Amino acid sequence: MDKMILRRSFRGLETNEDSSIAVVRKLKRCKELIAADTLLLYYPLKDEIDIKPLYSLDKKIFLPVIKNNEMLFRRYDGALKKGKFGIMEPTGEYYKQGINDLMIVPAVAYDKDGYRLGRGKGFYDRFLADKKIKTIGVVSKLRVVSDVFREYNDIKVDFIITD
Repeated sequence: MDKMILRRSFRGLETNEDSSIAVVRKLKRCKELIAADTLLLYYPLKDEIDIKPLYSLDKKIFLPVIKNNEMLFRRYDGALKKGKFGIMEPTGEYYKQGINDLMIVPAVAYDKDGYRLGRGKGFYDRFLADKKIKTIGVVSKLRVVSDVFREYNDIKVDFIITD
């Protein structure tokens, strides 16, 4: 099996609301999230954990935007517009790395070591490659697998939170 086949095996498996509620509850109690000043989040797709309740936390919230085939983050101020790939994107100021930032990272699947199977474009791996940001992977426990067929440029998250 390879990454493409593994991705296909999860196609159509939507993440249910109970999984999202459980993960968000755990995140809100997580010491790394409590201590963070800035959160780099994402706008959830149907098969990802819905973390939108975190948008209302008293933190600086940034969401990804795709510009020139590169993932950047912009500040979320309540306004969103449809961006590349049909994903909602904010229009606020661009992110500049701080000292106490935390990124919540979605995935198609994770392995037990914290390596991520994404959608195949490499956006998260390229963004994180030259940054020192604390990272938490979020995924339904049904999407934790023994092997995501990691490659040399795959970036590991610090830890995973599941339902």
